[in-house]
Amino acid sequence: MNAPRLAIAALSVASLFAIPARAQSWRTLTAQRQIAKEDALHVEVRYGLGKLTVRAADPAVLYDVSARYDADIFRFERNYDPAKHQLFVGADSATAERFTLRPHFFSDQNKRSTKGGYLTVALARGIPINLTVNLAMGGSEIDLGGLWLSHLLVLASMGEATITFRTANPQPMHEIVIDASLGGITIKQLGNARAERVRLNVGLGGADVDVRGAWTGEMTLDGTVTMGGLNLSVPRDAGVKVTAYTKLAGLDAKGFVKKDGAYYSANYETAPRKLTVTGGVTLGGIEVNWVEP
Repeated sequence: MNAPRLAIAALSVASLFAIPARAQSWRTLTAQRQIAKEDALHVEVRYGLGKLTVRAADPAVLYDVSARYDADIFRFERNYDPAKHQLFVGADSATAERFTLRPHFFSDQNKRSTKGGYLTVALARGIPINLTVNLAMGGSEIDLGGLWLSHLLVLASMGEATITFRTANPQPMHEIVIDASLGGITIKQLGNARAERVRLNVGLGGADVDVRGAWTGEMTLDGTVTMGGLNLSVPRDAGVKVTAYTKLAGLDAKGFVKKDGAYYSANYETAPRKLTVTGGVTLGGIEVNWVEP
């Protein structure tokens, strides 16, 4: 994460939470289910404020949930529909509404400290998962290594989010959608997702995207960043084409050649795999860093 982006996000979040703490009513929650006849899983994880971790579960486990939360703020919910193979875990709708940027969130009755709160969700290995993660405020570590993803949607309203693809997805998937309003996003080993298209929308904070991994053929990164820049780490054996626009900055990539309104890396024509970068960056630039595969 670059220093200016981190500083902006830290100051923004710190100013919002400069409020006195009150007494808390801490609770813990654990829930686990073994794999039965499930051949797919639809998962929605929603968390209002605190530390969220998503990872692969132990073998033969469908899901494993653990949480520590302030019961005066959160009403935790865990629902699984075995007929539809659908899992919901996190804050219910009434609680989630409190964590939107509305004035009543900062009223006296909601001035709480949530230090020490967390939610950990471990998901099944070996079956395709359609995963949605909705994080209102706080930090998240989404480690998707060991999982088989059919679709991924990540929505982060505020705070830093890190998404890691440590291992290759067993099957290619069509699309990943990631939206981060405030705080920025870090994506590691994105190539292991084996996605044809990645849609990335970042408001304030920028994005660091490492596209190393087991992808082949062509991948499109459609990145829109309002403030903070888009930093790409690209393996040397990949060719890159950039059609994204920039405002108040530019494209920082030595060795690129401009042709017909697009920028091409020197190895683009002969590269065994290709990355196309579309979209645009408003208050910031696009930087391409070449790294070992």
